[in-house]
Amino acid sequence: MTVVVNMKRFILLGFWLTCQLALGQRYSQIVIPFPNERAYDYHFNQRDNAIIIELKNTQPEDLDPLYNYDDRLIRRLIVKEMSGKDTQIKLVLRDQSIKAAIYAFKEPHRLVIDLYDNRFQEARDPKTGLPFVDNGPPTAGTSPYPSSAPEERLAREPPSRSRKQMFVRMKRDAQQEPAEDDSSSSGRKRRLLQPKPKDIQNPQQLVLALEKTNPGIGSAWKNYPVYMYRTQTSASRTGKNYRSWLQKNAGRAMDSGEAMADYASQLFDFGHELKALIAYQKVLHESPLVFDKDSKHLWNLAEIHFGQRNLTLADGYYQSVIDKHPDSPLAQFAAMRKLDVRALKAADRSQWDIFPKLYAQLDTIQTQALPELRSLVAIRKAYWGQDPAAIPSIVDDKHKLPTPDAVALNQLESTQSVAENPKTVFLISSILLNDKLRNLQWNQTTANFAGKYFKRFQGKATEPFRSNLLAQTKKNISHNILKSADTNESLRAINMLENLPKSLGSATDSRDLAWAIGESYRKIQQPQKAVPYYEQAKALSTDKIQEFQAQMYLIQVLKRSLDIEIAKNNTAKMNSLRKKLQGEDAKLAQTWDRLEGGDKLAMTVQFKEHLEANLSDSQSTKTHNKIHLWSWTKAITPSKQDIVDNDTWKSSYQANAEAIFTLSQLSKEFLQDGDTLNHRKAKSLLRNIDPGTLQDQKAEKLWAQELTELAEIHRENNEYLDAGRIYALTGNKSKNWEKRAEALYKGGLLLYRSGRREEALQAFEQAANDGNNLLYAELAKKRLEQLKE
Repeated sequence: MTVVVNMKRFILLGFWLTCQLALGQRYSQIVIPFPNERAYDYHFNQRDNAIIIELKNTQPEDLDPLYNYDDRLIRRLIVKEMSGKDTQIKLVLRDQSIKAAIYAFKEPHRLVIDLYDNRFQEARDPKTGLPFVDNGPPTAGTSPYPSSAPEERLAREPPSRSRKQMFVRMKRDAQQEPAEDDSSSSGRKRRLLQPKPKDIQNPQQLVLALEKTNPGIGSAWKNYPVYMYRTQTSASRTGKNYRSWLQKNAGRAMDSGEAMADYASQLFDFGHELKALIAYQKVLHESPLVFDKDSKHLWNLAEIHFGQRNLTLADGYYQSVIDKHPDSPLAQFAAMRKLDVRALKAADRSQWDIFPKLYAQLDTIQTQALPELRSLVAIRKAYWGQDPAAIPSIVDDKHKLPTPDAVALNQLESTQSVAENPKTVFLISSILLNDKLRNLQWNQTTANFAGKYFKRFQGKATEPFRSNLLAQTKKNISHNILKSADTNESLRAINMLENLPKSLGSATDSRDLAWAIGESYRKIQQPQKAVPYYEQAKALSTDKIQEFQAQMYLIQVLKRSLDIEIAKNNTAKMNSLRKKLQGEDAKLAQTWDRLEGGDKLAMTVQFKEHLEANLSDSQSTKTHNKIHLWSWTKAITPSKQDIVDNDTWKSSYQANAEAIFTLSQLSKEFLQDGDTLNHRKAKSLLRNIDPGTLQDQKAEKLWAQELTELAEIHRENNEYLDAGRIYALTGNKSKNWEKRAEALYKGGLLLYRSGRREEALQAFEQAANDGNNLLYAELAKKRLEQLKE
């Protein structure tokens, strides 16, 4: 329940409480003042015989009076932070005959806890019958009022003070546990850890208690910032015989306090913090001076509580290490850890302005003879030296690496080689690599550092830092290679690539980067090295155009690689490359077929030089020629209306002298490949070109020769009409050709044979009037006379 001050209930309950007091003599009161009203919840834990109080918006450092308690009534005190804002108090009572009352007061605000024996009765003067009154000054943690009895104290409260009392009734077992004999106790003592666990009187009970305790390190370690981790680790391993180790050493541990402390220390080194705590509790109860002799035990206790996020308790033990063992190296580690405690509390309260102060206080730690500590301090400088505005993002994302200032960076570089803990070395190296990768930097120094980093640090324990840094490394590499390739610095891009450490694995995880490397190798005349990068670019392509582009360049570098092997007369590689080239050429045809019409136009413009070069290439490929024929077909046939809007393409493919030479060569390539269909198509396209407009005699002559060859092909295939019309067209368009009359005459004969008398007469008339070849002119005249008879 949440407590709200209620005056009437407080008086009634207080009166009822007074009536319940009996004959016992143990009584104690704890007063905790607050600057404002605090809400709290409470309950009684019957199993632990403990009162548990949860204070809202309260920190452990607000509860200093709590730590001065009477151990005749309190067996154990545990203070635990809850979610950074609230605090839980656990008071484990000495025995089951003790009861408690909790009060909340105003003016001033304070929480009062009365603890008393069920038979408690205040002492009275035998003569007057009045209660004794202690008029001495109040001590820390005690009531500010002189009387120790509740009823006397109530009588002295000002009437205007609002208050509420809550009485905690303890449910008891049928068998009441007798109170321990504490007659020798001096009263209030400061005890920060519970006494020994019950029933640990022999090795068997010790082993049983340890086995019932959870193994492993404290649950809070995993939630701390990445730079806060256990600094003391053991190289020892108990292996599969851990139980036998516990049993074997438990007997020796029971011999003395020192032996039990060493046993606890071993458990701590094995990473079983709560188990170690059980053994340390026994030492603390029976041989507390052990902690004055050896600093490592105090340090271990502090680390155990730090691992449970009992920050106030841990801070106290760290301070004890410093106070009791100022000459121990662990005193300086403890000084650092106290700053860690402050950093955690500052982060919980979003007090980011505290971190610059913590940064400055790191310089007070003496690290000269302690290389590991010097490394840990350097790491904290890297984190705490950030601008306060940037610290929240690092706190929210524990895997975000800091950007160290110049001082921290220098210290990190100087301690990297001397750090002892592998985790420390890894964290320093990660921060340094992250700094080297800032602003997309990349040079040979960074490459060497990154290579060593990724070779040394591998496995699950390095994640996610390794993966994140590897991704950033590849991003930097890609950026710099692409930048060099874009500025035609191909050699620089290749040098960058070839000097990458092998531990980085494949640096070409993107299509753009693989393409840039392939292009760089191609431009510096190293086609064989370009082949795998074009293959990778093709595999990583995200659309059909990218795939086609990569395939085209892949074929080009395969051709040049084949030329190199031919020059070397390397038969094995020659055969292998020829086979590969044929396969890739077939794939190019498939990729081409998947392109849309507009994309095909764009690609034929981009790769026109490649297509033309293929005509004279010793390693000519079939698909290139087919793509080239498709382009010219679109350019010079009457059905080109679907491409009239593509001006770039139209300017690249025009029906001019170039077209005649190209189509002539294409027809020869198709004939050589045995592709008679495309051989005829290439020649037939010439029919759509008017040679008279070209003013190029060489082109005109070639045009006439190609068409007469086509006419003969049709004639030989008994396609007389096509043959006749092609002959007639050739003669009609070739005004100054010496074979004009011959072509017209042959065309007339074939047209007449095909039943095209009017077309035949027209061809004969043109041949008869041609003065370049009198023989065929006369033949034409005779044929005209015969037809007119």
